[in-house]
Formats: sequence, structure tokens, C-alpha cells
Amino acid sequence: MAVLPWTSWVVSHAGSGRSDLPLDAGLAVWGAAVAVAVSFASVGIFWQRARLLSASNGRTAPSVIDTLSGPVTVLARVVGLVAFGLAIGSAFWGLDNPVDSFIHPLVFGVIWVIMQAVSVVAGDVWRAINPLDTISTGLRRLLGRREAGSSTVHSHWLAVVGVLGFLWLELAYHGNDTVPLIGWALVSYSAVMIAGGVAFGRDWLRASDFLSVLFELLAAMSPLYRDAEGRLRWRLPLTGLAAVQVRPGTLAFLLAVLGGTTYDGVSGSPWWNNDVVPSLASTASGAPPIGWGSTAVATIGLVWCIASVSVVYLLACFDLDRAERYAPSLVPIVIGYAVAHYFSYAIERWQHLLFGLSDPFDLGWDILGNELVSSASVPDADIIAWVQVGAIVIGHIGAVIVAHDMAVEDEPNGRSIVSELPLAALMVAYTGLGLWLLMNT
Repeated sequence: MAVLPWTSWVVSHAGSGRSDLPLDAGLAVWGAAVAVAVSFASVGIFWQRARLLSASNGRTAPSVIDTLSGPVTVLARVVGLVAFGLAIGSAFWGLDNPVDSFIHPLVFGVIWVIMQAVSVVAGDVWRAINPLDTISTGLRRLLGRREAGSSTVHSHWLAVVGVLGFLWLELAYHGNDTVPLIGWALVSYSAVMIAGGVAFGRDWLRASDFLSVLFELLAAMSPLYRDAEGRLRWRLPLTGLAAVQVRPGTLAFLLAVLGGTTYDGVSGSPWWNNDVVPSLASTASGAPPIGWGSTAVATIGLVWCIASVSVVYLLACFDLDRAERYAPSLVPIVIGYAVAHYFSYAIERWQHLLFGLSDPFDLGWDILGNELVSSASVPDADIIAWVQVGAIVIGHIGAVIVAHDMAVEDEPNGRSIVSELPLAALMVAYTGLGLWLLMNT
């Protein structure tokens, strides 16, 4: 299997440095921070009443689109099952090579990164694709179990455990490029989720599977969604965040994702690698630790970043109730950071996925044609850089709008702007930090 000529394998850091951005780094950081601050001032002046919740219902989509979505959903379920089977098969019977395997780019590139962007644009398509949902629902029907019409609200705490485990595997564990290990992790996780789905139903699975939780939250930003009756509807982007049901664990889930992405940036910075890592590893020579030593250092960094992001956000919100209330305002930042840190990586992983799909079991197949896959165009580096910077800025501006709308709804007497100041200051600071990390990794 050919290796792409324009890229090299990076074990844990999914982003690429933006020191080559065609703009002065300091100017970019300050300009972005000012843009977020100006957006806060603007909505404070011109946004005097809550608008998002009333607009979140939208209007019914054309019937022809709703009709076509049925066959598309069936096709999506088939594709999800086939991809799931190929991923497991390639992990145990394909190449033990993260570059040429099928499972590695599928999990870390397409599902973890690309599906986030798809959810924001097209809605919660993962609900149709999710093979764990398809399998558990099928097993329930075979066993004669009906979906309970219960009003029970399942928490997101199991999803928190799941996403922490995934982030640790992706960003901290030294053997995260071992293909069979990823296969065993996928099989083990899937077995637990499928068993729970069979025992407790679809609603439990959708609240416990960390991917389902993540994509559902991101889909609240999408202009497309399905109402309680299953009808396809249109609405303005961002408005769905005002209707998000914050469950026990939702805030912790979002903070874990944000902290993990922050560590992804921190771990590539000179400060971390030249100052912090040698100090933590106690290496007199300054050489980076390897094996479990590397895992230990990375785990400390990951925990530290998640804890730091969480503490700062809680301090900006004053109390836990307020922090949970404003949790949906973090969703635009989640997608902004995902695009900023993983955009170039997703492009690389997508092309590796096509190579893996051409020969998933290392049998010498060439289903898609390596020449065709190799000729796939790659965006210019400047375009990638601008997309990454724009994603951080737009994500934080979206967060400011959502948080302000919630504040106006809670305090319609005009005092909301004062209560928002600490959170707005956090948004401005986090914008600058995000860009600094992007340009110094």
C-alpha cells in the first residue's frame, strides 16, 4: 500500500503549526480577541430581548426532502454497519500500520473530526449512521422488547467516562498507533454500549454513547433537525442551542472535550516540550520520555488542561447552576476548536481512509484505484490556515451570542450585561489563547 507523498504520520498531535500563517501572529491574536470583544459589546447594545428559543422551532421542511430522507436513512444505516464491520476486520486481519489501515483514519479522522462538522451543517446524521444503535435496536426486536415510552431522562455521565477514555487513548497513550489495540478498544466499547442499548433501550444508548452525545449537541447548531414527531424542519443556525436539554453530566462532557482539544494544542507547543516535559519526566539529558513514561507525562497534561478549563469556566459563571445553564454556549467553541486543531489532520486522514478502503484486509486489492486516491486535491496551506483561525473566532462569537441570549432571557430588566462580563472576558481570553496555541505548535 502506498504512503502519501505529501504527509507524514504524526502519532498524537492532530493539528499542524500555523507559524506560516500569512499574518503577524501577534496581530492575529489581538485582532481576534478584539473581534470577540466587539461582538459582545454589539449584542449587549442591540440584542435587548431573547430571540433564539422562539426561533428554534423553525418551519417544516419541504415534504419532498422529508420523503427522500427515509431511503437515505436506510442507506446510512447500511453504510454504518458495513464501515463498522470493515473497521473491526481491518484491525485484526489488515495491516498493523496506522497509515495504511482502515480503522485508524475512520475512527480518529472521519468519525471524530469530519462527523463533527457534518453534524453542524446537516444535523444529527450520526443518529441514522450509528451502527451500535442499529445493532442494539435489531437485537431488541429479535428479543421482542419494545422501546419504553418512559419520560426518564438519562444522564450523560457514562458519556463523560467514554470521552475521557477516548481522549486519553488519542492524546496520552504511547501505543495509540497500534491498530489491533484500537480494534480491541472498539470491540470492548461497542459491546458495552450494545448490551446497555438492548437492556435499557435506545434513549439510554443515545445518552451514554459519547459520540451520540457529542454529535447531538453539535447538531443543535444546524439549520436542519427533526422535531418530536419526527418531521424534518428548518431553522436559523445556532437557535437550536437555546432548546438544548442540559442533563446531569452535560457540562462535564463539554468541558472534557474542550480541555482535551486544549491539551492537543498545548502538547505541541515549545513551552510544553522544552520546559514542562523534561521537568515532569526528570530527565537530566532533557530527552523526551518514551513508553509509559510518555503516557504518564501526557496524562498529567491532559488532566491539567481539562481541570484548568473547568475551573476557569466555573469561576466565570460564579456558581454551578449558572454554569450548567450556560453549558450550551460552549458548543460553538467545541466545533471552532475542533476545526482549528484537526482540519488539516482530517484532510490527511480522509485520504488515508480511502487507501485503507481500497485494501482493508491487506489482500492486494485496489478497489478505488490508488492513482485516483493519490490525485485527490489538497487545499492550499494558506487556505487551511485561514480556515483554522476563522473557526476559532467564529466559534467564540457564536458562544457570545448564545450566552447573551440566555442572559437576556434570565434577566430581561437590562442587568444581564453586567452578569455576562466575566464570561465574556473568558471568551476573549480563550480566543487569544486558542490562536496562540494554534500558531505555536
